[in-house]
Amino acid sequence: MKILLLLLTTYLLSCNLLKEDDTKFNIYSKQVKDSFEITIIKPKNYNSSTKYQISYFLDANINSGKALIKHINNLNEQNQLGNNIFVGIGHIGDFHVLRRRDFLPPIYNNGNEQISNDKNYGHADAFYLFLKNGLIPKIENKYNTNGNRSIIGHSFGGLFAYYSLLKENRLFNNHFALSPSLWVDDNNIFERETYFKQTNSSIDAYLYMATGTLEFLNFVLPTSRKMNSILKERNYQNFKFEHIEKQFANHNSHVPLTMEEVVAKIKQLQ
Repeated sequence: MKILLLLLTTYLLSCNLLKEDDTKFNIYSKQVKDSFEITIIKPKNYNSSTKYQISYFLDANINSGKALIKHINNLNEQNQLGNNIFVGIGHIGDFHVLRRRDFLPPIYNNGNEQISNDKNYGHADAFYLFLKNGLIPKIENKYNTNGNRSIIGHSFGGLFAYYSLLKENRLFNNHFALSPSLWVDDNNIFERETYFKQTNSSIDAYLYMATGTLEFLNFVLPTSRKMNSILKERNYQNFKFEHIEKQFANHNSHVPLTMEEVVAKIKQLQ
């Protein structure tokens, strides 16, 4: 009986592995205590012996992520993806709630993170650990990578890109923050950057930030301009960054065009 149960368990596990194909699968995070939908786009001429740059993008199953997927697929059809693999991360459930949980950082005060008591707000720390200990190892165990990683986020996802940039042992070389919500929690990301500067004179990374010039009422444009000024003043060593403003564009309208520029930048960085 025990042998039969063992064989049955082995068979079921094998079936699960077979169902988890190359392009889309769900992964459970013990850090976040939730599952995510993962979408992988690899070049049509993928070769397991070639080393690839990996780019992770947030919100893969809502508008900003769909815009990026559309552009990547168009390039792929023309064999113009280069040595790049894109990994999309999508929420399963009410993304309005889950994005606040996973992309908003804990409040930073006097050098300390104040972990939120609200299970659905401000737990970017747990999501970051999921990337570090769950998703990235899984991807890099499967694909031959060159060690160069990018993170792409829009709105709250753009704030998470900044949060990732200001980590002591950052996961990503390149950070793409599109219309980042730097205003969240009374501009608390600026408090985090102030403390970061006290203990760091360099940032060995690249940052691309893009906003629309119509993003006044949502506070995105003024806070992005403020951060741009601060980063220029800081003059971090080994740090390269760009701040792009899309004329007459709002929070969503600049995304499709900007995504094209993001992919072009990533191809240059490899």
